[in-house]
Amino acid sequence: MANKAKIELTETGLDKLTATIRDLGKSDTAAQKVNDTLQAAKVSVVDQCREMGLTSNAFVAPKNGGTLTAIQYDKLKTAVVKGYFTKAAIAMLQADPASLKKEEKSAPYGARTTGNRRHHQMQIGSRMKDVKNLLHTSETKAQAEKEAAKEKKKPQAKKDQEQRASEDITVVNALTNVYYLVMKKASGSIPNSWDADAVGELIEAAIAEVGGSMKASQRSTVGDTELKASLKKNVTDKGVKYTPKSK
Repeated sequence: MANKAKIELTETGLDKLTATIRDLGKSDTAAQKVNDTLQAAKVSVVDQCREMGLTSNAFVAPKNGGTLTAIQYDKLKTAVVKGYFTKAAIAMLQADPASLKKEEKSAPYGARTTGNRRHHQMQIGSRMKDVKNLLHTSETKAQAEKEAAKEKKKPQAKKDQEQRASEDITVVNALTNVYYLVMKKASGSIPNSWDADAVGELIEAAIAEVGGSMKASQRSTVGDTELKASLKKNVTDKGVKYTPKSK
């Protein structure tokens, strides 16, 4: 497992993040006309966050499972606010609500009113989420590329084995689903002439046959774990009880 990047919320780093987010905010207002600029701004924000050791989870509040401490999160949020919001909006957020006019919010939300202050407060969470989603998209892409590279290096024999295992699990799921349908029907108006344990053992035997038909070096990994998971999904969770005999 790779070592986690060290998080460094230095003043210099936070100031740089504020600057890159400010560029992102400017571009965001006219995204259709300056798409190239917007994309460059997104890359800058992602690069700056990576340099600081920040992942998408850093932009989640600590009480909701975020990775930063409360103090670190407040510093990060301040940097985001300074990047996205105008000086007037920041001053309004920092103002004592009692010093503002008691009026509802009104676009363009510049007037110093309690309503506009609440509007800007609500926008903070949205902006934190914007950066979080930007990082998450980048992380997902990077992980997909990493897995693709790993898959490309995998020996063909291993790929074949995994493919067989996937196909065998499909067979297991089909068998257990049939078991559910038969037992559900038998438990209704038709007399139950089926023995649950006997049917379950037939399923296990079929699975063993699938795996046993292969050479030892190529054998599928389907076994008890997959059987139990499939029985739970296709039988127990659907309301038909299955309890195999103890051996």
